[in-house]
Amino acid sequence: MTMQWVRVESGVVRAAVVVRLAGTLDSATAARTRRELADAAEGAPPPDQVVVDVRDVDRLTEDGARTLLSFARAAGAKGLRFGLLVDPASPIMGALVAADPQRLLPRFDDLGAALAVETVPDPA
Repeated sequence: MTMQWVRVESGVVRAAVVVRLAGTLDSATAARTRRELADAAEGAPPPDQVVVDVRDVDRLTEDGARTLLSFARAAGAKGLRFGLLVDPASPIMGALVAADPQRLLPRFDDLGAALAVETVPDPA
């Protein structure tokens, strides 16, 4: 059995926190990823937006996708705009569609477009 991992990097771009994930995001890494996403959003200057870049995630399960959805809702509850940076041709799109069929997670394939998002996710 191989060890699963996810790498989390964050930085501030304009008034947004950009968090870059890489590796595997599944039930084994979801709790750690949830904590690190929250820490990244809290540890930066007060942003009005969080963009999570999953272009380097090579495996995403429904549990992992639900983690992203939960984080987006928590960001929305704090009044933060949220964007997900994802390659539309990526194999992880299946898990995103299954966990978020109504596209509550705003998805972008370009950082500039993600930074221009004006909506706040519904925290419900």
